[in-house]
Amino acid sequence: VTHYGFQWWLAPDRVQPWHYSARGMRGQYIVVIPDEDLIVVRMGRMRVESRTNNEMSPDLERWVDLGLQLKARYAERY
Repeated sequence: VTHYGFQWWLAPDRVQPWHYSARGMRGQYIVVIPDEDLIVVRMGRMRVESRTNNEMSPDLERWVDLGLQLKARYAERY
């Protein structure tokens, strides 16, 4: 079950890494991954319009994965 409140989506507990996110109308995202000390911001202009039964946007997983990849690649700089 996906939870939504105060403009934030909470990922189901089974999702790893667990995260919560805010989504703009045109594909913008703010994704917070507490266990990774990571915030992913996407200033997009397009969004996937289809939704799953959970109402989570299907492209959200892509931005979580990309944020984790970038963190792994550039972590030593910060």
